[in-house]
Amino acid sequence: RDGTVRFIELIIDIVKGTSQSVASLRDITGRKRVEDNLRASEERYRTAIENSNDGVSIVQGLAHVYVNQRFLDMFGYDDRNEVYGQPPYFNIHPDDRERVTTYAIRRLKGDDVPRQYQFKGIRKDGTQLACEVSVTTIPYDGGTAILAYLRDITERKTAEEETRRLASVIRHSKELVNIATSDGMMIFLNDAGKTMLGMSDDDVSKTTIMDVIPDHLREKVLNEVLPSITEKGHWEGELQCRNRLTGSLTDVHATTYRIADPDGDTTPLLANISVDITDQKRVEEDLRQTLDSLRTNMEKTVQVLVLTAESRDPCTAGHQRR
Repeated sequence: RDGTVRFIELIIDIVKGTSQSVASLRDITGRKRVEDNLRASEERYRTAIENSNDGVSIVQGLAHVYVNQRFLDMFGYDDRNEVYGQPPYFNIHPDDRERVTTYAIRRLKGDDVPRQYQFKGIRKDGTQLACEVSVTTIPYDGGTAILAYLRDITERKTAEEETRRLASVIRHSKELVNIATSDGMMIFLNDAGKTMLGMSDDDVSKTTIMDVIPDHLREKVLNEVLPSITEKGHWEGELQCRNRLTGSLTDVHATTYRIADPDGDTTPLLANISVDITDQKRVEEDLRQTLDSLRTNMEKTVQVLVLTAESRDPCTAGHQRR
Protein backbone atom coordinates (compact mmCIF):
# COMPACT_ATOMS: atom_id res chain seq x y z
CA ARG A 1 0.00 0.00 0.00
CA ASP A 2 2.82 2.44 0.83
CA GLY A 3 4.74 1.62 -2.37
CA THR A 4 7.58 -0.35 -0.80
CA VAL A 5 8.89 -3.37 -2.66
CA ARG A 6 8.67 -6.77 -0.96
CA PHE A 7 10.20 -10.06 -2.03
CA ILE A 8 7.68 -12.90 -2.10
CA GLU A 9 8.31 -16.61 -2.42
CA LEU A 10 5.48 -18.35 -4.33
CA ILE A 11 4.88 -22.06 -3.88
CA ILE A 12 2.25 -23.84 -6.00
CA ASP A 13 1.14 -27.39 -5.27
CA ILE A 14 -1.22 -29.46 -7.44
CA VAL A 15 -3.99 -31.13 -5.45
CA LYS A 16 -3.59 -34.83 -6.05
CA GLY A 17 -6.34 -36.33 -8.26
CA THR A 18 -7.70 -32.93 -9.27
CA SER A 19 -6.89 -30.14 -11.65
CA GLN A 20 -6.81 -27.64 -8.82
CA SER A 21 -3.78 -26.07 -7.29
CA VAL A 22 -2.94 -24.45 -4.02
CA ALA A 23 -0.70 -21.42 -3.89
CA SER A 24 1.11 -20.16 -0.82
CA LEU A 25 2.96 -16.89 -0.47
CA ARG A 26 5.82 -16.17 1.89
CA ASP A 27 7.43 -12.80 2.54
CA ILE A 28 11.17 -13.39 2.17
CA THR A 29 12.20 -9.74 2.11
CA GLY A 30 14.24 -10.16 5.28
CA ARG A 31 16.00 -13.27 4.00
CA LYS A 32 16.80 -11.59 0.68
CA ARG A 33 18.24 -8.63 2.53
CA VAL A 34 20.45 -10.93 4.57
CA GLU A 35 21.56 -12.79 1.43
CA ASP A 36 22.33 -9.55 -0.39
CA ASN A 37 24.29 -8.25 2.58
CA LEU A 38 26.17 -11.54 2.79
CA ARG A 39 27.03 -11.41 -0.92
CA ALA A 40 28.15 -7.80 -0.58
CA SER A 41 30.21 -8.70 2.47
CA GLU A 42 31.80 -11.64 0.65
CA GLU A 43 32.58 -9.39 -2.31
CA ARG A 44 34.20 -6.79 -0.04
CA TYR A 45 36.18 -9.52 1.69
CA ARG A 46 37.27 -11.01 -1.65
CA THR A 47 38.33 -7.56 -2.88
CA ALA A 48 40.27 -6.92 0.32
CA ILE A 49 42.00 -10.29 0.04
CA GLU A 50 42.88 -9.79 -3.61
CA ASN A 51 44.38 -6.37 -2.92
CA SER A 52 46.12 -7.29 0.32
CA ASN A 53 49.79 -6.39 0.75
CA ASP A 54 50.26 -9.87 2.21
CA GLY A 55 50.18 -13.10 0.28
CA VAL A 56 47.06 -15.10 1.14
CA SER A 57 46.57 -18.83 0.65
CA ILE A 58 43.93 -21.39 1.58
CA VAL A 59 45.01 -25.00 1.99
CA GLN A 60 42.44 -27.77 2.22
CA GLY A 61 43.11 -31.48 2.18
CA LEU A 62 46.86 -30.65 2.20
CA ALA A 63 46.58 -28.90 -1.16
CA HIS A 64 46.39 -25.24 -2.16
CA VAL A 65 42.87 -24.32 -3.26
CA TYR A 66 43.25 -20.53 -3.32
CA VAL A 67 46.00 -17.90 -3.50
CA ASN A 68 45.77 -14.17 -4.13
CA GLN A 69 47.80 -12.09 -6.58
CA ARG A 70 50.31 -11.00 -3.94
CA PHE A 71 51.11 -14.67 -3.22
CA LEU A 72 51.86 -15.20 -6.91
CA ASP A 73 54.06 -12.10 -7.00
CA MET A 74 55.97 -13.14 -3.87
CA PHE A 75 56.83 -16.58 -5.19
CA GLY A 76 57.23 -15.66 -8.87
CA TYR A 77 54.25 -17.46 -10.40
CA ASP A 78 52.23 -16.09 -13.31
CA ASP A 79 49.08 -18.20 -13.04
CA ARG A 80 47.08 -19.52 -10.10
CA ASN A 81 46.73 -22.89 -11.82
CA GLU A 82 50.47 -23.38 -11.27
CA VAL A 83 49.77 -23.29 -7.54
CA TYR A 84 46.33 -24.89 -7.16
CA GLY A 85 46.65 -28.52 -6.10
CA GLN A 86 50.21 -28.07 -4.88
CA PRO A 87 51.00 -29.42 -1.38
CA PRO A 88 51.43 -26.89 1.45
CA TYR A 89 55.21 -27.34 1.48
CA PHE A 90 55.86 -26.80 -2.26
CA ASN A 91 57.17 -23.25 -1.69
CA ILE A 92 59.08 -24.00 1.53
CA HIS A 93 62.82 -24.55 1.77
CA PRO A 94 63.83 -28.15 2.69
CA ASP A 95 65.36 -26.86 5.93
CA ASP A 96 61.89 -25.80 7.18
CA ARG A 97 59.63 -28.13 5.20
CA GLU A 98 59.12 -30.83 7.85
CA ARG A 99 58.44 -28.31 10.62
CA VAL A 100 55.84 -26.34 8.64
CA THR A 101 54.12 -29.47 7.31
CA THR A 102 53.87 -30.85 10.84
CA TYR A 103 52.27 -27.60 11.96
CA ALA A 104 49.64 -27.92 9.19
CA ILE A 105 48.77 -31.53 10.01
CA ARG A 106 48.55 -30.91 13.75
CA ARG A 107 46.52 -27.73 13.22
CA LEU A 108 43.89 -29.65 11.23
CA LYS A 109 43.73 -32.16 14.09
CA GLY A 110 42.99 -29.34 16.50
CA ASP A 111 46.37 -29.46 18.27
CA ASP A 112 47.88 -26.35 19.80
CA VAL A 113 50.59 -25.14 17.41
CA PRO A 114 52.13 -21.69 16.76
CA ARG A 115 49.80 -19.31 14.93
CA GLN A 116 52.68 -17.16 13.74
CA TYR A 117 56.15 -18.28 12.68
CA GLN A 118 58.87 -17.70 10.10
CA PHE A 119 60.30 -19.93 7.42
CA LYS A 120 62.57 -19.83 4.39
CA GLY A 121 60.56 -19.83 1.18
CA ILE A 122 61.51 -20.81 -2.37
CA ARG A 123 60.44 -18.86 -5.44
CA LYS A 124 59.63 -20.51 -8.75
CA ASP A 125 63.13 -19.66 -10.03
CA GLY A 126 64.74 -21.33 -7.01
CA THR A 127 65.80 -18.17 -5.17
CA GLN A 128 65.07 -17.87 -1.47
CA LEU A 129 63.06 -15.38 0.54
CA ALA A 130 62.30 -14.99 4.23
CA CYS A 131 58.61 -15.33 5.11
CA GLU A 132 56.54 -14.56 8.17
CA VAL A 133 53.17 -16.29 8.27
CA SER A 134 50.03 -15.96 10.40
CA VAL A 135 47.80 -19.03 10.24
CA THR A 136 44.30 -20.04 11.37
CA THR A 137 41.65 -22.58 10.45
CA ILE A 138 38.38 -21.61 8.74
CA PRO A 139 35.25 -23.41 7.48
CA TYR A 140 35.60 -23.71 3.71
CA ASP A 141 33.54 -25.45 1.05
CA GLY A 142 31.89 -27.79 3.53
CA GLY A 143 35.07 -28.65 5.39
CA THR A 144 37.96 -27.18 7.35
CA ALA A 145 40.81 -25.35 5.68
CA ILE A 146 43.96 -23.46 6.68
CA LEU A 147 44.02 -19.74 5.96
CA ALA A 148 47.52 -18.24 5.84
CA TYR A 149 48.69 -14.65 5.52
CA LEU A 150 52.29 -14.53 4.30
CA ARG A 151 54.62 -11.54 4.39
CA ASP A 152 57.97 -11.18 2.63
CA ILE A 153 60.41 -10.12 5.36
CA THR A 154 63.59 -10.67 3.36
CA GLU A 155 64.66 -7.01 3.54
CA ARG A 156 63.87 -6.87 7.25
CA LYS A 157 65.86 -10.05 7.95
CA THR A 158 68.78 -8.73 5.89
CA ALA A 159 68.71 -5.45 7.81
CA GLU A 160 68.53 -7.32 11.12
CA GLU A 161 71.51 -9.46 10.16
CA GLU A 162 73.51 -6.40 9.09
CA THR A 163 72.59 -4.73 12.37
CA ARG A 164 73.75 -7.79 14.33
CA ARG A 165 77.04 -7.87 12.45
CA LEU A 166 77.57 -4.13 12.97
CA ALA A 167 76.71 -4.44 16.65
CA SER A 168 79.25 -7.25 16.99
CA VAL A 169 81.92 -5.17 15.27
CA ILE A 170 81.21 -2.18 17.52
CA ARG A 171 81.05 -4.27 20.70
CA HIS A 172 84.40 -5.94 19.99
CA SER A 173 86.13 -2.91 18.46
CA LYS A 174 89.48 -1.93 19.97
CA GLU A 175 88.36 1.71 19.98
CA LEU A 176 86.06 3.21 22.60
CA VAL A 177 82.55 3.51 21.19
CA ASN A 178 79.95 5.33 23.24
CA ILE A 179 76.37 6.52 22.71
CA ALA A 180 74.80 9.06 25.04
CA THR A 181 71.65 11.12 25.29
CA SER A 182 71.76 14.77 24.29
CA ASP A 183 72.35 15.74 27.93
CA GLY A 184 75.39 13.43 28.14
CA MET A 185 73.96 10.38 29.98
CA MET A 186 75.54 7.21 28.63
CA ILE A 187 73.27 4.52 27.19
CA PHE A 188 75.92 2.34 25.51
CA LEU A 189 79.62 1.70 25.98
CA ASN A 190 81.49 -1.10 24.24
CA ASP A 191 83.96 -3.47 25.91
CA ALA A 192 87.04 -1.43 24.97
CA GLY A 193 85.39 1.66 26.46
CA LYS A 194 84.57 -0.11 29.71
CA THR A 195 88.19 -1.21 30.02
CA MET A 196 89.56 2.25 29.25
CA LEU A 197 87.19 3.98 31.68
CA GLY A 198 87.19 1.32 34.42
CA MET A 199 83.44 0.73 34.24
CA SER A 200 81.11 -2.26 34.48
CA ASP A 201 77.84 -2.87 32.63
CA ASP A 202 75.89 -1.52 35.60
CA ASP A 203 77.97 1.68 35.67
CA VAL A 204 77.16 2.74 32.11
CA SER A 205 73.59 3.97 32.61
CA LYS A 206 74.65 5.86 35.76
CA THR A 207 77.53 7.75 34.15
CA THR A 208 77.65 10.97 32.15
CA ILE A 209 80.28 11.98 29.63
CA MET A 210 81.54 14.72 31.94
CA ASP A 211 82.19 12.10 34.65
CA VAL A 212 85.11 10.74 32.61
CA ILE A 213 86.53 14.10 31.47
CA PRO A 214 89.44 15.32 33.65
CA ASP A 215 88.98 18.70 35.35
CA HIS A 216 91.55 20.53 33.23
CA LEU A 217 89.62 19.65 30.02
CA ARG A 218 86.08 20.39 31.18
CA GLU A 219 86.26 23.97 29.95
CA LYS A 220 87.38 22.74 26.50
CA VAL A 221 84.44 20.34 26.34
CA LEU A 222 81.93 22.99 27.42
CA ASN A 223 83.28 25.84 25.28
CA GLU A 224 84.57 24.02 22.20
CA VAL A 225 83.32 20.44 21.84
CA LEU A 226 79.64 20.83 22.71
CA PRO A 227 79.12 24.10 20.78
CA SER A 228 80.69 22.52 17.69
CA ILE A 229 78.36 19.53 17.92
CA THR A 230 75.37 21.86 18.32
CA GLU A 231 76.35 24.12 15.39
CA LYS A 232 78.03 21.68 12.98
CA GLY A 233 76.76 18.31 14.15
CA HIS A 234 80.25 16.98 14.93
CA TRP A 235 83.61 17.62 16.60
CA GLU A 236 86.99 15.96 16.17
CA GLY A 237 90.19 16.44 18.11
CA GLU A 238 92.35 15.30 20.99
CA LEU A 239 91.08 14.78 24.53
CA GLN A 240 91.86 12.75 27.60
CA CYS A 241 89.59 10.24 29.36
CA ARG A 242 89.79 9.45 33.07
CA ASN A 243 89.61 5.88 34.38
CA ARG A 244 87.01 5.97 37.15
CA LEU A 245 88.73 3.21 39.12
CA THR A 246 92.37 4.23 38.95
CA GLY A 247 92.14 7.90 38.02
CA SER A 248 94.68 7.36 35.24
CA LEU A 249 94.34 9.42 32.06
CA THR A 250 94.30 8.10 28.49
CA ASP A 251 95.12 10.32 25.53
CA VAL A 252 92.52 9.84 22.79
CA HIS A 253 91.66 11.18 19.37
CA ALA A 254 87.89 11.63 19.63
CA THR A 255 85.23 11.96 16.95
CA THR A 256 81.82 12.95 18.30
CA TYR A 257 78.68 13.52 16.25
CA ARG A 258 74.89 13.62 16.42
CA ILE A 259 72.84 10.62 15.33
CA ALA A 260 69.08 10.05 15.04
CA ASP A 261 67.37 8.04 17.75
CA PRO A 262 66.48 4.63 16.20
CA ASP A 263 63.33 4.51 18.36
CA GLY A 264 61.96 7.55 16.53
CA ASP A 265 62.49 10.08 19.31
CA THR A 266 63.02 13.55 17.83
CA THR A 267 65.85 14.24 20.32
CA PRO A 268 69.19 13.26 18.72
CA LEU A 269 71.78 11.10 20.44
CA LEU A 270 75.52 11.68 20.74
CA ALA A 271 77.92 9.08 19.34
CA ASN A 272 81.62 9.06 20.17
CA ILE A 273 84.53 7.04 18.81
CA SER A 274 87.79 7.54 20.68
CA VAL A 275 91.12 6.04 19.61
CA ASP A 276 93.80 5.51 22.26
CA ILE A 277 96.79 7.57 21.11
CA THR A 278 98.83 7.16 24.30
CA ASP A 279 101.66 5.33 22.50
CA GLN A 280 101.58 7.87 19.68
CA LYS A 281 101.79 10.75 22.17
CA ARG A 282 104.65 8.99 23.95
CA VAL A 283 106.52 8.57 20.65
CA GLU A 284 105.85 12.21 19.79
CA GLU A 285 107.14 13.30 23.20
CA ASP A 286 110.26 11.12 22.85
CA LEU A 287 110.84 12.56 19.39
CA ARG A 288 110.39 16.11 20.69
CA GLN A 289 112.88 15.49 23.46
CA THR A 290 115.33 13.94 21.00
CA LEU A 291 115.00 16.91 18.66
CA ASP A 292 115.46 19.33 21.55
CA SER A 293 118.56 17.42 22.65
CA LEU A 294 119.93 17.40 19.11
CA ARG A 295 119.25 21.11 18.75
CA THR A 296 121.05 21.87 22.02
CA ASN A 297 124.02 19.67 21.13
CA MET A 298 124.18 21.18 17.65
CA GLU A 299 124.28 24.68 19.08
CA LYS A 300 127.08 23.68 21.44
CA THR A 301 128.99 21.98 18.62
CA VAL A 302 128.71 25.07 16.42
CA GLN A 303 130.03 27.26 19.24
CA VAL A 304 133.01 24.96 19.75
CA LEU A 305 133.77 24.92 16.01
CA VAL A 306 133.59 28.69 15.82
CA LEU A 307 135.94 29.12 18.78
CA THR A 308 138.34 26.55 17.34
CA ALA A 309 138.39 28.27 13.97
CA GLU A 310 139.04 31.67 15.50
CA SER A 311 141.87 30.39 17.62
CA ARG A 312 143.63 29.07 14.51
CA ASP A 313 143.22 32.25 12.41
CA PRO A 314 146.27 34.54 13.00
CA CYS A 315 144.37 37.67 12.21
CA THR A 316 141.57 36.71 14.45
CA ALA A 317 143.92 35.45 17.09
CA GLY A 318 145.95 38.68 17.04
CA HIS A 319 142.79 40.66 17.19
CA GLN A 320 141.76 38.58 20.13
CA ARG A 321 145.10 39.18 21.90
CA ARG A 322 144.87 42.89 21.29
